[in-house]
Amino acid sequence: MERAVTLVSVVLVNLVGCTGPSGGGVLTDVVVEANPANPLSCFVRWTTDVPATTVVEFGEGGEYTHRVSDGERVTDHEALVIGLHAGSEVHLQAVSRDDQGGESRSEDQIFSTPSTPFDDLVAEVTHLDPARMQPGWTLAGFTYHGLETPLPAYVVAMLDAHGEPVWAYSPPSGLAASELDVSLADGDHVVIGAAVFPGDVPVEVDRAGRHVWEGPEQPDFLTPGYMHHAFGKLPSGNYLSLVSDFVDGNLTEVVREFDPDGETAWTWNAHDHIEIPPGELSWLNAVTVDPEREVAHVNSRGQSLLLEVDRGDGAVLWSLGEDGDFAPVGDHPRPWFDYAHAPEVQPGGNVLIHDNGTADRGYSRVVEYALDRDAMTAEIVWEYPAGEPDEPWYSNQFGDANRLDNGNTLITQLDETGDVPRCHLLEVTADGAVVWEARLRSEDSGAWVQAYTAVRIPALVEAI
Repeated sequence: MERAVTLVSVVLVNLVGCTGPSGGGVLTDVVVEANPANPLSCFVRWTTDVPATTVVEFGEGGEYTHRVSDGERVTDHEALVIGLHAGSEVHLQAVSRDDQGGESRSEDQIFSTPSTPFDDLVAEVTHLDPARMQPGWTLAGFTYHGLETPLPAYVVAMLDAHGEPVWAYSPPSGLAASELDVSLADGDHVVIGAAVFPGDVPVEVDRAGRHVWEGPEQPDFLTPGYMHHAFGKLPSGNYLSLVSDFVDGNLTEVVREFDPDGETAWTWNAHDHIEIPPGELSWLNAVTVDPEREVAHVNSRGQSLLLEVDRGDGAVLWSLGEDGDFAPVGDHPRPWFDYAHAPEVQPGGNVLIHDNGTADRGYSRVVEYALDRDAMTAEIVWEYPAGEPDEPWYSNQFGDANRLDNGNTLITQLDETGDVPRCHLLEVTADGAVVWEARLRSEDSGAWVQAYTAVRIPALVEAI
């Protein structure tokens, strides 16, 4: 996918706007430049004759509504301004403050963003209740399918509450498999991986879109070493993924943790620890690690089981599902999940999971289980939608659910009930009210757009 880049380079010499007892020094040589790696951002650079802080205030419509800042006092200043909208005229002002409290400001600068940061993606917001939403941006990897694009193209983007992209990154090849996993690490780095296209590499990029780490080159699909479905960065700095392998000529999946140099730190092979009927696959699609308890949680879509695994000897400590170790309690007519995705173990021990369901059932849902690990029972304590839905969505594949800090749940749906698959991102409250929904579509009537996972992150700019 080609991306338009608008370059603004303005040099202002000896621009001084002084306040405070010392006047803040002299602020000169202001330059505003586009960022080729992220079209919805720009760099602002300037100098001061005394050490001072680095601040840029910016906004659209002639007002300064947000800022980025660095409190370190330097004389050569660079600020990356992100959070811009496509096709907008952005006003910016460089600000520096010295250690005596003096302040210098540049004159107003104008930067224009390209009208289309990537092809065709539209996120139409149909529900918006800011008072009940979890604040922040929504981060996801978006893949495109269509008659003209038989190979799925993709872009990673952050959307604001109005569904407008405010950050964008496209890989060199512009291609990915559909189960692209995207997450935030270290506060402002984006980790992109697992299902990148053969020949590409999983990456970690900073907020400017620059590669700060590159992983191993992907082999062909479903060959030894091919990473799929799950990829993320652990607090230790290592990376975690699911990898295809073969045992006695049979396809299996391996959980692999490796350090930034690619050295293996831990592995777990499904073939060694779970019984898979002949002719079937485990189809692992998610893995997370609890570093405090030294356990991992591995989801087997093929067996409809969530496993807790000892990171020491690899033993399966328990399994959750119809054929697992827990007995259902209560009178729920559908106590178990089928072909699920994205299990999330909550701080209190409950399990939230995207239950894809079956074609016979005809709808997908999100369920939360309370587990009694002494009595070995599981009870559904929350689900969306509750009971038989009036307007069901059903997804044979994909899906995500994340519990947010305010208690709401962010859900990624892929609805395959109609002629054209539809992908929706929605946030629902504990009582099932939809407070935000973005319906993804393409301007190309022959194409469709999907997201495998989505996460809500804090906005990476400060509101003034």
